[in-house]
Amino acid sequence: MANTTGQKHGGRTKGIPNRLSVRHKEHISVFLDLKATPKELAKLYETLKPGEQAAFLPKLMAFVIPKMESHEINQEMSAEDARAVLNAILEERGKQ
Repeated sequence: MANTTGQKHGGRTKGIPNRLSVRHKEHISVFLDLKATPKELAKLYETLKPGEQAAFLPKLMAFVIPKMESHEINQEMSAEDARAVLNAILEERGKQ
């Protein structure tokens, strides 16, 4: 019977990492440390077609550079506040 209470019964506690996932990440990290040296990656890069090279770099960067998230801000501004912001921008531009 399905749990329809919305409460968790058994299993992992929230925030505790999955042991299997942690172990796999450690294995992959060791493998990459041994095999994915900058020299080896450069050799691999040179064997790729131009389109594959273009796709390779962003995929590789995803492991180093955190992904940016877009955030939507829903904030209303009064006309008076909007004028004040616009005047400050124009004033700053005039100083440059």
